[in-house]
Amino acid sequence: SGYVKERFTEESSKCDICVFNGSSIRDNVVPSLTKAVTRLWSSEVSDAISTVLEDHSNTCGEWSNILRDTGELTADSTDCFDLRDWLSWQCCNGMPSLSECQATVKRTRLSDDTQQMIIPITKGSSLEVKMSLHISESSIVNYGVDGGAVEVTGSLLLSWVDERLKWNSLEEGCSSVIVQESDIWVPKLVKQDANEATDTLEVSKIDVLADGRIFWTREVRMRARCNTSNEKNFQRSSRVCMVDFVDNEDNGLVRYVTGDARKVIHIDDDASIPQYTLDENQTTIVANTSATRDNVIQKVQLQLFFEPLDNVCNICDRTGALTNGTINSLTRDWIELFPEQTEEGFQCFVYNSLLNSTYSIFSEECIAGRANFEEACCDDDDTLSIFECEDNIHELIVDGLNTITPPDPSSNEQDESFATEDQVEVSVLLDVVQFIDINVQSNTFSMLVSLELQWFDKRLAWEPFIGGCHRVTYRASIDSELTEIWVPTFDLQNKLEGVQTLPEAHASVFYDGLVSWRKTGVLTATCELTGVTSFPFDDVSCYFDFGDDQDPLFHRVHFVNKENPQYFSSLTDNSFNFQEYRLLIEKTSVAEVTESLSGFENSFIRYRFFFDRAEMFYVHMFVVIYISFTYLSFGIFFVDSNTGERLGFVTSILFLLVAQDITLAELTPITQEFLWIGKLSLGSKCAVLLVIVHSLVILWALTRDIEESEQYDERQEENISLLGATPIAQNEEVQRSVDLEGSSVPTNRQALINDTEENEKPVERQEKDKSAIGAAPTTQNEEVQNTVDLEESSVSKNEWALTKDIKKNELSDERREENKKFIGKAVSAQNEEVQSTVGWGMTSFFDSVVLRTKSDSGEGCIKRSLRKGIDMYCSVGNIFLGYKIDEADPKRLALRKKAKMADATSCLICFLGYTIFMLSLLGIGIAA
Repeated sequence: SGYVKERFTEESSKCDICVFNGSSIRDNVVPSLTKAVTRLWSSEVSDAISTVLEDHSNTCGEWSNILRDTGELTADSTDCFDLRDWLSWQCCNGMPSLSECQATVKRTRLSDDTQQMIIPITKGSSLEVKMSLHISESSIVNYGVDGGAVEVTGSLLLSWVDERLKWNSLEEGCSSVIVQESDIWVPKLVKQDANEATDTLEVSKIDVLADGRIFWTREVRMRARCNTSNEKNFQRSSRVCMVDFVDNEDNGLVRYVTGDARKVIHIDDDASIPQYTLDENQTTIVANTSATRDNVIQKVQLQLFFEPLDNVCNICDRTGALTNGTINSLTRDWIELFPEQTEEGFQCFVYNSLLNSTYSIFSEECIAGRANFEEACCDDDDTLSIFECEDNIHELIVDGLNTITPPDPSSNEQDESFATEDQVEVSVLLDVVQFIDINVQSNTFSMLVSLELQWFDKRLAWEPFIGGCHRVTYRASIDSELTEIWVPTFDLQNKLEGVQTLPEAHASVFYDGLVSWRKTGVLTATCELTGVTSFPFDDVSCYFDFGDDQDPLFHRVHFVNKENPQYFSSLTDNSFNFQEYRLLIEKTSVAEVTESLSGFENSFIRYRFFFDRAEMFYVHMFVVIYISFTYLSFGIFFVDSNTGERLGFVTSILFLLVAQDITLAELTPITQEFLWIGKLSLGSKCAVLLVIVHSLVILWALTRDIEESEQYDERQEENISLLGATPIAQNEEVQRSVDLEGSSVPTNRQALINDTEENEKPVERQEKDKSAIGAAPTTQNEEVQNTVDLEESSVSKNEWALTKDIKKNELSDERREENKKFIGKAVSAQNEEVQSTVGWGMTSFFDSVVLRTKSDSGEGCIKRSLRKGIDMYCSVGNIFLGYKIDEADPKRLALRKKAKMADATSCLICFLGYTIFMLSLLGIGIAA
């Protein structure tokens, strides 16, 4: 009997599948998986059983032998109970009706309604609830905003013991029943800050076992928020994403516990996200308790650890193929990290070799390299969708974003001091595409530019996943109704057409919050035209003033310039030459200027540009014309004074210069200062006017002298008609008296012949003077008359002397002397009249203006002074001409010689004066 008892005890302690009275094993049946298997996975079953559970091909007979031969399993163990619950209804014959068993259990154990409200605490002061998780799928739902988020799909298993629900499975014929959530008490654990649209804990049925254990499996779809990084390290290699649960209804009477992570967390093979693997060893559930004044709160946190597939830094991720493309642009974060690696035009292989040979995937350098080069170097056919990533980031950030209030200063700003001044640092970058024009009439200039503003907005930053997007595009505008992000109020202060008139453009936002807003168009600003006084040899300067016209204390923005403007190749190589102005790139300057406005001071960024004018156009079209035609006007001095075209020629030149001034007025500004080309124009016109004045004086003098000569001729004819042939008769009488004297007085005869010749000379000279001079003075006629009377008296004396031989010689000598005196006086008076007439022709203009008195002594003195000055003036020009004015020259001929001398002198003076003026003016222009 002892042997039988021992044998019975040993057999009854073994874990058998079919223990119900009258049941038998089904050897060849392969059981299907049920929830009982899940309970086995979550329990601390032996390694041997775990290995067998992984083989789903075992039959019921094989399972029966495995359970009986495993010494670790006993009949009263929970693992044996769970195995029986799984296998008995599939592997045993002769089992009672399952529905009747469950109905009996529900009727006898769930009839008390208070069980739904009372926590089933039997031992100690709290109920222990075990947790386990099965993750079947995960995906990225937030690509980095606030750390990003991952959506996890799976099942959450909660288990606890309720002693009130136990029953005898051998008597009732079933080891478990399925009940509703409302039939028994269940833990009040829910997801913290749950969103109905994204987080679901589905209501599911509950398994109640005969030993009082309860298993509640809930299908879940949870959004796990990922951790954020610190400071500038915006992307860490590992991603830790968390789901928070909370129980704030059970007042601390329920304690949530976890066991071995290997048993608590089960992850399917395809549950990882792209470029990461979900680490089952690090993923865990952490439970803790927090107390408030009114309640004790139980918190449970699910921590999911996603590790990158590779630890080596490569530009492309595992799903992307590296192509040997060319890097044409570098971002600012790369330049800050690699100031020596800023040369553009490198191949992707070069940069990839630099990264994977030196840096790990955990480094900031690797992150910057991927952000800069991934798009240009990788063929990512199987990676994350860039559109999906950008669309996700855009939607998450724009929703509820304040576009009016400026952001707080970022630690990423280059100037850290502004972080304490609460001002947003906005960098201004200017690229000059093409210079268009300078309008000197309206004092404006226009340029085609690309203006880029850069600033940091921490509200727009995200932490990209590996293989995700690093840049997102937003609508940006000063108009608050159109913009999706905050943009600074920025404009051209000296504008005619400012920044606000440029076409709307989108802004690019990088993962670290750097906003780059680039607008391209034509800006037109006022221009002070500095340096235009040396036109056309000037270098004109104009400037752009960029900034905000508001008080900086209100708009909280500080504009800074980080680098000099950049220029298109057509400007740097001077290939665009077919316009008036050329931009002098080397002279461009950038400065920050401060202006005192109404009640506050404001700072602006001033870009000053210098322009070189196409001066050869103005030299050919205006300077050469002014100079050459002015010198050409001096040619009038070589034209005969009597030529009628002389005055018309120089007047035409003056009209031409005035026409040039009219054309020039459309090309030059009206300024307070006298322009260089205006001085040249004025000097040229003054020189031409002097030539005209000289010509007018010469023409007036010649016309006046011709009129006086004609008047003189008329008076001479009147005198001759009155006097008749008196001088001739006188000569004949003298001749007869000489003949009567005969040979005794040859000397008297010869004297009479000489007297006759002397008397005939004045008459001949009078005839010559009549053609050269207009009229002779009245005093000459009177002297001639006196001479005639004296000669008549001498004739009568000669007749009386012929009768007396003794006194003939003496009387003849006396008459000869008297005749010589009278005839000499007449000749002398005649020569003086000729000289007086020539000199007076040149001084008559001054005499008509200045000499108004009738005083003979005063009038004669002034005339002599003027005549002397004119003679000196004419003598200067005569140095080159070599003219001689003889006493025998006709009066008109002498006058023309004098005019030629005056022309030569005036030509010399005008030529030298204008040349000195022109050379000094050209020196100023060349120096400018």
